[in-house]
Amino acid sequence: MMMLLLLLPAPRALVRWAALPQRLPLPLTVPRAGLRSPHTALFSRGAVSRSASGASSVATARRRGAADDGKLAGKFDSPTGQPRSVKEIPGVGMLSSLYWLIIRGYVSEYHELQIIHHKRFGSMWTSYTGREMFVCLADPDLIEQLMRQEGPYPVRVIMSAWDDYLMMRGHSKGLLTQTGADWKRMREVLNQRMLKPREVMQFADPLNAVVTELMGHVRARRGNGAATAVFPLPDVAQLLYRFAFEGVTTVLFETRMGSLEETVPKETQDFIRAIESMLSTTVHVMALPRWTRPLLPFWGRFVQGWDVIVNTATRLINVKLAEVKDCISRGQEVRGEYLTYLLASDRLSLPEIYSNTTDILLAGVDTTSNTLSWSLYHLAQMPALQEALCREVNAVVPGDAVPGIDEVARMPLLKAVIKETLRLYPVVFQNARCIVDDGVVLGGYSLPKGTNLSLCQYVLSMDGDVFPNPREFQPQRWLRGKDRAAWRHGSGGEGEEGAAAADDAATSEKTHPFAYIPFGFGLRGCVGRRIAELEMHLCLARFVKTFEMMPEPGAKKVLPKTRGVLVPSTPINLLLRERL
Repeated sequence: MMMLLLLLPAPRALVRWAALPQRLPLPLTVPRAGLRSPHTALFSRGAVSRSASGASSVATARRRGAADDGKLAGKFDSPTGQPRSVKEIPGVGMLSSLYWLIIRGYVSEYHELQIIHHKRFGSMWTSYTGREMFVCLADPDLIEQLMRQEGPYPVRVIMSAWDDYLMMRGHSKGLLTQTGADWKRMREVLNQRMLKPREVMQFADPLNAVVTELMGHVRARRGNGAATAVFPLPDVAQLLYRFAFEGVTTVLFETRMGSLEETVPKETQDFIRAIESMLSTTVHVMALPRWTRPLLPFWGRFVQGWDVIVNTATRLINVKLAEVKDCISRGQEVRGEYLTYLLASDRLSLPEIYSNTTDILLAGVDTTSNTLSWSLYHLAQMPALQEALCREVNAVVPGDAVPGIDEVARMPLLKAVIKETLRLYPVVFQNARCIVDDGVVLGGYSLPKGTNLSLCQYVLSMDGDVFPNPREFQPQRWLRGKDRAAWRHGSGGEGEEGAAAADDAATSEKTHPFAYIPFGFGLRGCVGRRIAELEMHLCLARFVKTFEMMPEPGAKKVLPKTRGVLVPSTPINLLLRERL
């Protein structure tokens, strides 16, 4: 009780605590099935319509292969036939949210806490992060209906702690925190270089150079052992974090940071540690009231991490700016893919370049490193799948050939492995939106302007009604047509078991498109998606082509944990043998 009182925002805590049982009893266990709220059917079959002005009513396409249930649109689970208040949505209050996060310890397992709430309340419930209430959505129909209504300036829920830091230091906002017309202007500039396939092609060679360095770094771990010797690769995620950092800085700053050198430069190491520190403390500073910041260590670490990130990024950008100015003064051609383009185009202010480059850096490192780590982890435990992938890669790029964009396009199993990894371990396990218009009616509830919504992507990934055998790693579920047929007939190396698994997991053609959105959707979708996918595909193809992977003997199962994003809870240790 004393711990809870410390975390409360005001003396009204005891009053709210007294009222808590009316909103949510605090069970020590939660049943794994049943316990759906009375409006569950409406959630998965309901409609979304504009309220207030009554601008429009949206009836969306049903799940692929499902019956058309449009006749249910507009029906509400209410005696009056009218939408109910947001206050009537079941869920957990502020104190109960703190109980689950702090006392029960779900601050590092927030993704699993959402599954508990989903099983208890159904596909729509409320919860709190700090003092902010969120309406949580765990139904692809609701998410689709919400996101297809987005206007020209979609608004993510503000990362209040990040916003507080930027205001405190007087820094400009970037894509992650900016809104409105300024956000759209910046987004249009960045889309030009980062989302158009023709533009992304130019990043393949620089990224392949980083992959080549990674292969050499891993090969050096073998030491003086025989070429066929088995050697350990401890803490794969840490190494791949350095790789991802080197890759994204190569793209953004057009320079190498030395992350894969035997002795990592101090500035680079400090930069990497600062990112890890800032992201890990984000969860705490978002969940705790502002008045606790001077009393607890999290805010100080958060600010310190941000300071190192911003100062280092600013220095690197200034170095490139000086190079561009020098070229212009000498009458020389200005060359460069990303940063040089931004500096020379004069479409963003220098503070906006600082902030957007930093934002993309933060978003890029975790996505690539964690996804690759989980991919290698599962491939090491599934030798038949690993060999099937190796055969696919060698068939497209035999010998010493290096894959590029065109070659990756002919590797369906490679892409399926990355896709399945992002399903099972979505780096961003929840997305968020804020209603900024006159409000919407969603699932039979009227959500007013200013309502925060959490789109629970991890919950959908673990829903057996959406993905059969949701906790099993089955890349074949994403194969289609002749690629699926090839797997069924043994290319997965598993004979009848492989065929059965393919039948069981063949969901790609009928899965609701909004059940799998690891990079978001629409105008607010991940601006670096194509580059991140390119980096992951190039790296995984070369890794499988170069090394045979095996699990560490006796190692326990590695589970994900929440650190702002979803990361391995314990080190992933592998054994490798070079393929000759």
